[in-house]
Amino acid sequence: MRRQDDCILYQRSTGDLMSEQKLLILKNLEKEYIQGTARIHAIQHVSLEIEQGEFLVILGRSGSGKSTLLSLIGGLEQPTKGSIILNGQELGQFSEDELAILRRKEIGIVFQHFHLMEAMTAIDNVELPMLIAGLPRKDRRPWAIELLNMVGLSGRGSHYSNELSGGERQRVGIARAMANKPDLIIADEPTGDLDSARGAEIIDLLHDINQKNGDGSWAPTIVMVTHDVGMLREGMRVITLSDGKIQSDEIFDGDYERFDPLGNPSVVTGVSYNSDNPAVQDDDETNLNIS
Repeated sequence: MRRQDDCILYQRSTGDLMSEQKLLILKNLEKEYIQGTARIHAIQHVSLEIEQGEFLVILGRSGSGKSTLLSLIGGLEQPTKGSIILNGQELGQFSEDELAILRRKEIGIVFQHFHLMEAMTAIDNVELPMLIAGLPRKDRRPWAIELLNMVGLSGRGSHYSNELSGGERQRVGIARAMANKPDLIIADEPTGDLDSARGAEIIDLLHDINQKNGDGSWAPTIVMVTHDVGMLREGMRVITLSDGKIQSDEIFDGDYERFDPLGNPSVVTGVSYNSDNPAVQDDDETNLNIS
């Protein structure tokens, strides 16, 4: 288990240190919301370092703060206190417009509810982030085709969202998240709208993408939120969150019977965890959005 020690902050000007820089550094994060006369402490004193190429899972029950933490990591919200540094850039110093540009270039988002453009084909949905980034069509189309092939949708590019299954729509969402080759991909309950079999396929796909692209040219870091222990895969780093605080930080060794921080009976007995009827149903306390 890793200690939540103070993090070392690297500056852009320190050339030698940049080679050792973490992809993402969270230092003493706090996030508060005001609801009526109540002050809600959603995130409390979270410090964390995330390496380039890691697959990090934020695991927790409903109301634990996991989706709030993911929103902070993705630059979708600003912390009440503390700092977030992505690739040496302090996100708190960015304007909203600058954060939007940074997300476009450096962060891909996989949504629970897909959020595909219904009037566009699968391949056009994948091309959309590249179009917004100003990439010419002659460069967009070949990469979009390759991405659809990577996620197992060869030959499905001309289909519209309503012609695709839920699992296929999420595969399009994953391809779209990879469109601009971001350093970081964040996924908020990516299996939440899928049955257990399709959900397992999506997790295996994300895991495969994280492993296969580590060839030195592009190794996307993936940070995923889930309440479902059954979605873990061996080698993933798992942060368990409760009441906005990190309770544990360890590498999952593949032993579902031993690793059970949320107390899910189906995992303890060795039965495959059912995403359709989980012991703990997440109410998606903070849905990610890019508006």
